[in-house]
Amino acid sequence: MTGFAHSPLQRQVARASRRLFLQTLVNHLAGCCAVGLGLGIGWFLIEPYLLIGSAPWLRWAVAGGLLGAGMVMALSLAIWKRPTALTAALSIDQKFGLKERVTTSLMLESPQLASPAGQALLADANQRVSEIDVGSRFPIRVNWTAALVPIAALLLAVVAVFYEVPKTEARTTHDDQLAQAPVNKEKLEENLKKFTKKEKPNNPNDPANSPKLKEYEDDIDTLLNKAREDQDQLRDRIKEAGRARKGNQEEYRAEGRKAESDRGKTPTGRAPAQETEK
Repeated sequence: MTGFAHSPLQRQVARASRRLFLQTLVNHLAGCCAVGLGLGIGWFLIEPYLLIGSAPWLRWAVAGGLLGAGMVMALSLAIWKRPTALTAALSIDQKFGLKERVTTSLMLESPQLASPAGQALLADANQRVSEIDVGSRFPIRVNWTAALVPIAALLLAVVAVFYEVPKTEARTTHDDQLAQAPVNKEKLEENLKKFTKKEKPNNPNDPANSPKLKEYEDDIDTLLNKAREDQDQLRDRIKEAGRARKGNQEEYRAEGRKAESDRGKTPTGRAPAQETEK
């Protein structure tokens, strides 16, 4: 059996098995890679809608993962469908016209191998297969599906370079928002006008001519007159004016309380005594 395992018959069958396996792998590899690239193209098209604001490397990482998964799938299918020794022997008989000598020799059992007829058949098969060139009848050819791989790769490159996501409401710029939402801008302008009104506490004793209060009013006017070309700037102006207005009103109240306290005191610093009824 050891001599039979290293015979020309077994070597040629093993060589034919390897070539059949490689051919199966190439066929599946072309198809699976084309499918992986096609899925990568689809991912490039839908990724901006699924993951808004994602990192650019994520697109290529997923596309590369799909291509790698296609290669793994092709290898798995080739291993699953790998040819057996009998399949390779039958292919040799068919391609070289050996009338199933190789297949019959591999199927001989030990008692048959020991018989004179078995030995004669084995010797004839070894002599015939030793003279053949397995590579000439088992070439590794590329299937037509392999043409889909460069086409899909080219389409993927075109999509990656030239595809631009159409603008939607979620992807408009600040300038576009002003044009698309004039009602919001009008509301903000209306709120801004409210801050331009001088809202003073209803107290006749408030010192309206205080220099510090005038300074607050000037600061508010400066904030309101700043440029506001989009909604963000408009909101910022309103917030800043609101903070200044709050400080202005607090200062009015403090000045009013101080002035009222000063009027209620006598020159000696004490409150005047109440007159008794006569």
